[in-house]
Amino acid sequence: MNATKQQTDWVNFLNYYSDANKDRPTRIGLFEKIADVTHDYWIEDGLPLRGIDLDMKNGTPVIEIMLDGYTHVVRGVTSLRPTYSIDGAEDGLDFIGPGETTTILRFENQP
Repeated sequence: MNATKQQTDWVNFLNYYSDANKDRPTRIGLFEKIADVTHDYWIEDGLPLRGIDLDMKNGTPVIEIMLDGYTHVVRGVTSLRPTYSIDGAEDGLDFIGPGETTTILRFENQP
């Protein structure tokens, strides 16, 4: 798939996904593999989703995950992977980045 087509597909998907999940409480984590060890960093928990945007910076895809009062930026995204579960507890997106890094967006269960 050429880069322009992929970007258009990502923009369309992210617009749809943002609208469908707006205001759901989120969790954001970063998984990074160094040597044979995977480190996980949990960045936030509970902020509602406002939207997800794709921008191109010098030919590199940059994803902005906008939450209430916080925006998380993921640079150099090479692929997107949606995750769905029957009960919605593990719904979210994985943003695969350069090297062995993955940023995950998950949604909190709503009471």
